[in-house]
Amino acid sequence: MAGLFAGCAPVLLWVGCASSERAGVAESLTGAGLPPALVGCMASRFERDLSPEQLVRLTSMGELRDESIEGRGVDRFWSRLYALGDAELMHVAADATLTCSRPLAARRGD
Repeated sequence: MAGLFAGCAPVLLWVGCASSERAGVAESLTGAGLPPALVGCMASRFERDLSPEQLVRLTSMGELRDESIEGRGVDRFWSRLYALGDAELMHVAADATLTCSRPLAARRGD
């Protein structure tokens, strides 16, 4: 019976790692100073469209939490995202930002 599951170990390890990477996406976006109303929507799009490796790079931006509140926010988020040098990540982020911002703008009447 142990032999049956031995081949699954690498898959289970990868799934576990992917889950922990995804768990940090919303926290990283919040830590970067993005508005809470955007975080849930954007995090779900990142989780759906990015590879586990890209999610790790994205969650590394959670280090923004350590900066002063003046050093955080949407502008700083985009600067840090650009510095990662991943065109696909930038594309997904731009799409998520536009898609997730529309309902917020409609509620405010913009």
